[in-house]
Amino acid sequence: MSKIYLVDDQPISNFITKKLLEIEGYRGTVKDFTNPCEAMEFVSEDRDAIIFLDLNMPEMNGWNFWKCYRAGTAVTVSSFLLPAPARSM
Repeated sequence: MSKIYLVDDQPISNFITKKLLEIEGYRGTVKDFTNPCEAMEFVSEDRDAIIFLDLNMPEMNGWNFWKCYRAGTAVTVSSFLLPAPARSM
């Protein structure tokens, strides 16, 4: 099973998403980050991953994160899920 990474500067968003995924059976496969730079160091080693990515983060926005991640990808295309921020709903 692929690892699932949550990258969002809002800890509550990561917490809720992680709990929902665990309820659906993804216990032990979900790792969350509030710092996109830290996440990049960690996920760059895992090319078979599903990444939930916030687009609006202070240190590195989601689009730049995606571009940096993809730049290191040879053949594998990873899944990116870009949830809308709660404050825009």
